[in-house]
Amino acid sequence: MLKNLKAIGLDLGYEPVRRKGAERARDTGNPAATGQIILVQDRAKTPGFLIYLPIYRLGMPINTIAERQSAFLGFIYAPFRVLDLVEEGLPKSVQENFDLVIYNGKDLMYGKADNLANPEIRSHSRYYRKIVVDVAGETWNLYFISKSKFTIAGDNFPKIVLVIGTLTSLLLFAIVLSLSAAYRQTKTAKEISDAAKEAAETANKAKSIFLANMSHELRTPLNAILGFTQIMNRDSSLKEEQIENLGIISRSGEHLLSLINDVLNMSKIEAGRITLNQNNFDIYELLTVLEEMFMLRAEAKGLQLIFNCDPEVTKYVFADESKLRQVLINLLGNAIKFTEEGKVTLRVGVGIQTENNSNKKLISFEVEDTGYGIKSDDIKTLFDALPHRGNILIIDDQLDSLRLLTNILSEQGYEVSSAISGVMALKTLQAIVPDLILLDVNMPHMNGYVICEKLKDNPNTGEIPIIFISALDNTFDKVKAFRVGGIDYITKPFQVEEVLARIENHLHNVRIKKQLQISESIQRERAEKLAQTLEEIQNTQSQFDNEKMSRLIYILPRYVQEINNPVNSIISHIPDAHHYIKDLLRLLALYKKALPKPTTEIEQEIKDIDLESIGSDLPKLLDSIKIASKRIDEIAKSLSSLLK
Repeated sequence: MLKNLKAIGLDLGYEPVRRKGAERARDTGNPAATGQIILVQDRAKTPGFLIYLPIYRLGMPINTIAERQSAFLGFIYAPFRVLDLVEEGLPKSVQENFDLVIYNGKDLMYGKADNLANPEIRSHSRYYRKIVVDVAGETWNLYFISKSKFTIAGDNFPKIVLVIGTLTSLLLFAIVLSLSAAYRQTKTAKEISDAAKEAAETANKAKSIFLANMSHELRTPLNAILGFTQIMNRDSSLKEEQIENLGIISRSGEHLLSLINDVLNMSKIEAGRITLNQNNFDIYELLTVLEEMFMLRAEAKGLQLIFNCDPEVTKYVFADESKLRQVLINLLGNAIKFTEEGKVTLRVGVGIQTENNSNKKLISFEVEDTGYGIKSDDIKTLFDALPHRGNILIIDDQLDSLRLLTNILSEQGYEVSSAISGVMALKTLQAIVPDLILLDVNMPHMNGYVICEKLKDNPNTGEIPIIFISALDNTFDKVKAFRVGGIDYITKPFQVEEVLARIENHLHNVRIKKQLQISESIQRERAEKLAQTLEEIQNTQSQFDNEKMSRLIYILPRYVQEINNPVNSIISHIPDAHHYIKDLLRLLALYKKALPKPTTEIEQEIKDIDLESIGSDLPKLLDSIKIASKRIDEIAKSLSSLLK
């Protein structure tokens, strides 16, 4: 896989040969091979080719070329080096006795062209054969040429015949297997992805519907809390501490109401139940209210707040005033929050006309500040969902410390749970499994060391990283914290930056560990699939070899019989031919004695024919034919005995 990384992202249409194969696959709907190419990942620069398998969108017709082009989605393609295909599947016995030359049209794909062009090599070869095969639409010519040292032994001949007869099929078989494996992997990955996506969408929709229906249930008790808080606050007999506590309840309730509104609005959007309450309202009055709202906040930071409204903007506009106000408050609030010096500007202008009604125009709102801004890389993910930073459980009996840590971590986007005792912490951990635990040491009934030991002994919580955070600053306590299973120790009073840095560092390690576990699981699954695929290939190969051998055993007896008939006929007629030729030569000798003065024409024929040489060589020729015929007969008998 690593050697193919260079091909990732390659434009398959950048080169005519690759593009031609891709277009043929797309238009025909069948696997299509390219002509000869050099793979970009092949440092040796040997001939190779690609095979494309087209993929179309589900449900779309693909009966015609135009329909296939319209429904076309992409390719599964496999790269091949012909050198690898041939040499990895060619036994040594065949390599030692045969040369293989492969052409795709005029392009040499494998072997040496000299073996075909040199007539001496061809003339000295005892075996030569040409096979034409179709490789996914490309015509390949395969030439088998025996080497000069090639000999046919009775035991080896069937094996060599079998290898030569099946090599072409093996090449095509390897190609088909590679494409099938790639297609199965892609199909499996797509099925898993689709199932996960469908499950996530279903769960998300159910969550959104549930939250959207919770508006009344959440607001009713919260309204009662805020209402009774206001009534109690009117009591003049309350002490200063009680008034302060009521203020905390009121502010927390208002903040909670704001959060509920945000959650419900987002849930309504996801559930498709968001509604716009549009009406005519005074836009200038809205801008005045917003300017008064943010003026004091801007002045407190030494910022200049500027509102610019184009005179062409009409006084009354048609929109949802509440949602527009909420959007502008969020934009202006963030601009002032993240700007340390300079100014914040709100511009209101007339935009383009609407398509449906030329008399209506859109109004544009722009908020500009002189803050640090956002990196260009982060702009792409500006509207993505906020990443989950992690769940943290704080165990501390000091409420002030508990509240401080909760506020610090919540502002950073962490989900925070808390417990004021070891007993409460153990019960909490039965319901939730946090990503990290902040644990105090000195607590009544059960100190932090005991809690840590109990958590480490429990298989459900043993892997949760625990950071001790305590006012104890001696070495003994720190060493004991690490011995019972803690991964870090923070001393009170602490620096906020230090706490956040250590927490994020350990959570980063947790994320990496989870990713490694997921990766290991995926690799294990892939290994199992590869092992299964390898077993299938081996079974298929065994079946393939058995079928080939069965076919060979079936057809060879017929070929042996066909060889025996003409060979026996040749052997039986050689003595007669020998006698006929001897009689003919003796008759010619008598004619020569009877005609001492031959004509000029006869003398010329005698010079050309050289009867004496014929008379001496002809018996040798007949003996060679007889020996060769006997050898062929021996080979046929060997094949017959092998197949019995």
